[in-house]
Amino acid sequence: MKRQVGGVRMGKGTGVLFFVLLLRDRSPSMSPLRKRSRHAVARASAPVGQAEQVKALGTRLLKRALLVMAGLVVLMGVGLAGWAYKHQDELLAHRAVEHVVVRAPLQHITAAQLEALVMPYMDAGFFGADLSALRDTLEQQPWVRRAVVTRSWPATVRIQIKERTPIAYWGDDKMLDQQGVLFQPQRLPEIEGLPILKAPSQYADWVMQQYHQMNGLLRSVDVHITELQLNSHMSWRLLLNNGVTVKVDRHSTADKLVQLVMALPKLMAMERPVDQIDLRYLKGFAVKWRALNASDDLISRS
Repeated sequence: MKRQVGGVRMGKGTGVLFFVLLLRDRSPSMSPLRKRSRHAVARASAPVGQAEQVKALGTRLLKRALLVMAGLVVLMGVGLAGWAYKHQDELLAHRAVEHVVVRAPLQHITAAQLEALVMPYMDAGFFGADLSALRDTLEQQPWVRRAVVTRSWPATVRIQIKERTPIAYWGDDKMLDQQGVLFQPQRLPEIEGLPILKAPSQYADWVMQQYHQMNGLLRSVDVHITELQLNSHMSWRLLLNNGVTVKVDRHSTADKLVQLVMALPKLMAMERPVDQIDLRYLKGFAVKWRALNASDDLISRS
């Protein structure tokens, strides 16, 4: 009895062997059922693969777009920087100064005077204002010893002024400061206790030193100098606060003043008031008394 398996005739005794062989031979080419199932899987997986391809394509396009945008931003930044550099003077000049701060207090310079000096420079703007020129202008003012002018972001100019400290009047229209510098205010202030010094201007610093030395000696006997004058012969004339005039030459000036200091208490204790003391002698000094009447002898030697 014969039977057919898979289109192959075979005997009863050999059916199993050939059946297995036929199955092995047919497995690579797949059965119609397996082909249909694979085609179904392929058809099912096709949309998934296309979606991944679309996603990858979108990612690549997005990266390219971002690169292009980044390049455009860089180009715009470079262009803007170049334009700003080319027009920096115009741009900076347009920032206005909103505040001017002056460090106070000031004793001899008024707000109106400062405003008149400062505001013309502020018209140039925060960056355009010439602060060095403003500082020089301020330091040219009689009462200004030193000025510092700085910018403070975003729109403030700060001014610090160090005024001169006068220690004496110089002649009829000038003053002398602590540094030995002469200056001429528009109007001399009335400052109590300041002496009057009179001498050629080239001796200002030396005269100040001599004043301090002389005044230091005289203060030991409770008197001080209200006026000190140096004449063309380099001799001194001192007016003391008690009304006594003292004359002394340039020779051994300090020693002669020490001699005066030792004698002055006794002279001031006398009944007749002293008018003038002349120290221009090698030894001793001359005293001129104030006249009580026309017949009085006014001069005596010591």
